[in-house]
Amino acid sequence: MKNIVHYFSVACDAFGLTISINRTKVMFTPEPGAAYIEPNIYVKGNRLNVVDTFVYLGSTISRNESLDAKIRLRIQRASTAFGTLEKRLWCDHDISIKAKISVYSTCVLSLLLYSYECLTTQRRHLKQLERFHQKCLRRVLNVNWQLLTPDTDILGKLLKLLRFLFRTGKHWKYAGLNGVG
Repeated sequence: MKNIVHYFSVACDAFGLTISINRTKVMFTPEPGAAYIEPNIYVKGNRLNVVDTFVYLGSTISRNESLDAKIRLRIQRASTAFGTLEKRLWCDHDISIKAKISVYSTCVLSLLLYSYECLTTQRRHLKQLERFHQKCLRRVLNVNWQLLTPDTDILGKLLKLLRFLFRTGKHWKYAGLNGVG
């Protein structure tokens, strides 16, 4: 790998390109069953940072191939989107629950579940996603934790709302497809 990076650096110099030492990271994954040895790779005398995880094209790549970092990143992004809508949407009592649920599923759930179908998850990952989802639904539906409302009741309220929307055809309106259905 050292030779490849060296030849790449030489080629960059030949074409007048520069390698950003601060932004270039190295991640090494050994063969299955082999011991991990941290690589020492240098570009023009500067050692490149070795990392265990990094984000590439929206996906988190991990040295140990664990989904924990991916799940944490998904929850973090969805939480950020949810938080930015706090004052304008979730706290506004003039906006209907139907509209809030529509925005939630479009803006928050899409970030949370992006490329989720490609992952092989474990029960603990599902619990993390479900915990975040329930927390958001409670906030959207204005269900306070002091009321001790079970998660099944929250999901029941959501299902009733979704059945109503699909029965009346208003789901097309919320999806931005007026006049369809």
